[in-house]
Amino acid sequence: VRLYRRAVAQGHLGAQYNYGICYAQGRRGLTQSYAEVVRLFRLAAEQGYDAAQFNCACCYAEGKGCVQDLAMAVRFYTQAAAQGHAGAQFNLGIAYAEGQGVAQSSAEAARLWRQAAEQGEVEAMNRLGSCFAQGEGEIAQSWTEAARLWRQAAALGHAGAQTNLAYC
Repeated sequence: VRLYRRAVAQGHLGAQYNYGICYAQGRRGLTQSYAEVVRLFRLAAEQGYDAAQFNCACCYAEGKGCVQDLAMAVRFYTQAAAQGHAGAQFNLGIAYAEGQGVAQSSAEAARLWRQAAEQGEVEAMNRLGSCFAQGEGEIAQSWTEAARLWRQAAALGHAGAQTNLAYC
């Protein structure tokens, strides 16, 4: 713990992130503290670490260790998504689909879900499949493409995609 503290004080982003994980899990003799998690994740996120940006965004989205702030969540999801973080792309897609912290845009949601799906994010495959099934998000309706995405997600164990395939 002493070495983590020293590395955090020196601005080491890996230490900031990993020490945050220790606080999140209450490991290494630390008492679980999500306020400290957010502080540490944010230090690493501000230095451009995509995993820290993603996890910091999740904290702001849920109000875990901080006041819920959807605009701040979107800010960090956007930064991580721009670096190719599939989880951030998926969650940012949810924000756009539901208009949480951003103006609602089915097209932007579908674009982000496509990026995440191409990296193997199964929930994104399922959501994008639904976009194709419904012709949503400026995507032409295609049951063939919907079924392809659902089969891919189902093969990876996604129960929702398996259910969607049953309806095809």
